[in-house]
Amino acid sequence: MRRVNCSATRKPIPHASGSRRVLRWALTTAAIVTALAGIFSRRIGVDFAVGRLNVEVGGCGIFLSYIVAPEDFFTPHELFVNLYRRPASYSSFAGRPRWGHSPGWWDVWAIIPMWLVFVVLAIPAIVLWWRDLRARVPAGCCAVCGYCLEGNVSGRCPECGTAVARTQEREVPSKG
Repeated sequence: MRRVNCSATRKPIPHASGSRRVLRWALTTAAIVTALAGIFSRRIGVDFAVGRLNVEVGGCGIFLSYIVAPEDFFTPHELFVNLYRRPASYSSFAGRPRWGHSPGWWDVWAIIPMWLVFVVLAIPAIVLWWRDLRARVPAGCCAVCGYCLEGNVSGRCPECGTAVARTQEREVPSKG
C-alpha cells in the first residue's frame, strides 16, 4: 500500500490558463463598461449608422434598426456617428426586450435593455472568477501556500505558519 499525498517538493497552486484569464478580464471589463454606459445613457445618447444598420445607445438600452426599404426610397449611410444630450422627455429603452417593424415594413427594430446586456456579460465573468479563486490544492498540502505537509506533526505549515488540521491519510492499493 502506498500513501496518496503531495510529493516531497513544493507544488505551485494551479491557476487559470492564459486564454481563460483573458476571457475573464474581457468579460469583467465589458460588464463594467456596460454598467457605466447604462448609468450615463439616461442623459447622453450615441447614434451610429452604417449602411442600413442604425444603432442608438441611450435611455438605458440599445435600439437596433435595420432598414429594408428599397434603394429608391433610402440612401444608405457610409458612416454616421452622432453624440447628443437626451432630453428628459425622451422615452426610455429600459424594461423588457422588445422588437417589431414599421407599418410598411420599411424597417425592423429591436430594443435590448442595458441590464440584460450586463447580466449576460456578468454571469460568465462571475463564474470564471469563482472557479479561478477556488484553488485546487492537493491533499496533504497547505491550503494557503501549497507547501507539502508530509511528515509534519507540529500542526502548523512551516512555510507560511497557517494552522493545519491533522487529517487521516488515505491509503490506496499500490499498482503492481
